Formats: sequence, structure tokens, C-alpha cells
Amino acid sequence: MEQAVAQQPVKQRVVPKKAVNSYVNHHIMGMSKEQLLLTVYDVAITSCQQQNGEKAIRAISELISALNFEYQDISVGLFRLYQYVIDQIREQQFDEALSIMQDLRNTWAQALDENA
Repeated sequence: MEQAVAQQPVKQRVVPKKAVNSYVNHHIMGMSKEQLLLTVYDVAITSCQQQNGEKAIRAISELISALNFEYQDISVGLFRLYQYVIDQIREQQFDEALSIMQDLRNTWAQALDENA
């Protein structure tokens, strides 16, 4: 009897997509602005690693939309760098894009840690 039970396939629990989306939305809504920023960088980095250009560009576009142009020195520089990274992704130069995004993410993480 024990062998018969052991040989039966284990049924995987299927979680409804709506429940997953609800959890993800709740998790994201609970994040600080700083956590959200780093999360978007993580999505861009992972997408570059997977050579998923469409997803990487969407993440970088979110970073662009978050720029505050009241601080032109920083925001214009970041805008140009983000545009360069998007161009690199479109040219399938994922290693260059990845390197830049990792450096930017590390810089932001360090700056946020120092201000915490």
C-alpha cells in the first residue's frame, strides 16, 4: 500500500493568476520609493541578462518617467545614459547595457544606504 502511494504523482497546487497578481500588487504598493527604484533596476538587469529587450526597455522607460527634471544636472545626465542603454539593447548589445545598469543600481543602492 505504501509503495502504491509513493508511486502516485504529486499534484501541484495551482494558484490562480488573480491571486498572484493581487499579492504582487499588494507587495509593490507597500514598497518605499527607494525600494521601487531598486526593483525597477533589478527588472532591467534581469531582462538584460535574459536578453529580453522588450522588458528591459519597458523597465528603463519607467526609470526615465521617474526622472525629476527640476534637478537638471542629474536628470539630464541620467536621461542621456538611459537613452544610450536603450540604444545598446536595440542593437543587441546586452553586455554593455547590463554593465551600465548594474553600475547605476549599485550606485543608487549605496547612496540610499548612506542616507538611511
